[in-house]
Amino acid sequence: MASVNKREWTTPKGEKKSGWEVRYKDGGKHRSRTFKMKKQADAYRQKVERETADGTHLAESEKKTVDEVCEAFMRLQEDRVRNGIIGQGRYENLKKAVDRNIKPLLGQKLIADVTPSEIETWFHTVVRKQGLAPQTARTRLIDLKCVFEYAQRYGHAKANPAQGAIRQIGSLPRVRIKTFQEAEVKRLFVAVQDRPFRFRERSFHLTRAFVYLASLCGLRLGEIRALRGQHVDFTRNVIEVRHSLTDTDKLKPPKTKAGIRDVPMPPPVVDALREIMADWYVPNEMGFILTSSTGAPMSPGNFRNEIWYPLLDRVSLKVPGGKQMHFHALRHFYCSMMMHNGVGPSDVAALVGHSHFDVTLQVYAHPILSGRARAEPGDRLAASLMPPRIEGPTLAAAI
Repeated sequence: MASVNKREWTTPKGEKKSGWEVRYKDGGKHRSRTFKMKKQADAYRQKVERETADGTHLAESEKKTVDEVCEAFMRLQEDRVRNGIIGQGRYENLKKAVDRNIKPLLGQKLIADVTPSEIETWFHTVVRKQGLAPQTARTRLIDLKCVFEYAQRYGHAKANPAQGAIRQIGSLPRVRIKTFQEAEVKRLFVAVQDRPFRFRERSFHLTRAFVYLASLCGLRLGEIRALRGQHVDFTRNVIEVRHSLTDTDKLKPPKTKAGIRDVPMPPPVVDALREIMADWYVPNEMGFILTSSTGAPMSPGNFRNEIWYPLLDRVSLKVPGGKQMHFHALRHFYCSMMMHNGVGPSDVAALVGHSHFDVTLQVYAHPILSGRARAEPGDRLAASLMPPRIEGPTLAAAI
């Protein structure tokens, strides 16, 4: 139990002072805190007793701000990167969450005093005011939960309010990426045949290779950027997918064992890569095929701004609302077209590097037919089931 008593003392300068002292025992330690007014002391005593009873009390001297905990948390992540426990990409994502979303909104608060309702308010703020998509905001919330777990582990907080906020917010519906229709990809293929006026010739050939590798082989952007000559087998006409490049240009293996795979190259892909390697390859230490003009890895930003977006502008392809189509949508198109053309889900999953075909079906399979093309399969089914047309008086007589 805590107690409140009046205290009087003299400062080193000889000044006489008085206040109300709250004394209590916490974890075997005697602690105290002095207030000017008795009502403040009484309120703190009640708070201490309540928190001690439910196991959430933390002495004021041990409390740190969210800013301070985040700084220590990120120093730990730097060590984890050096030790190979997490990748550079994971570190960059955590740093982005801390610097852009957590510290600006919660940094000055004592981390031990943050409540679940404040975390819920934080979540809605990063969606409304910082412009994050709800799914991205939920990912940032999980990153915030990791910060609180760190704070608990090192005694800076007794509870993890992010856990309760995650339960309250619940799961969010998956945002399905808008994929290309067959006619739209045909427009892209036409566009990559003719070089636009004043468009650099090397960039033009790179554009064709990127589009073909995504739409005809189902490769991810990171896998295309990491493609090296030693993994292009023109004898078997296959691409050996063995690595991927992160956004920070770190070479890493695929996310799962299924990502290590051999992908057949259709003739247009063979021709495009032969042309690049013969005429436009820039020697570089890693042997990457599709690089910048200096031989450096093609950064995602440069790819989008110099290759992908100009191509979409030429064929006037945008999603509703004016946003640019994702390059990753070509990989979705590849999966959908392969299944439409009779390749089983398990085989498509193997081709694109999915461990389970249900991911391929739930995330990557899209309706890609429209108009008359969508009606044709039903017409063929009906024609195969209908009996031959009988010329005669009655159907009963034919039976």
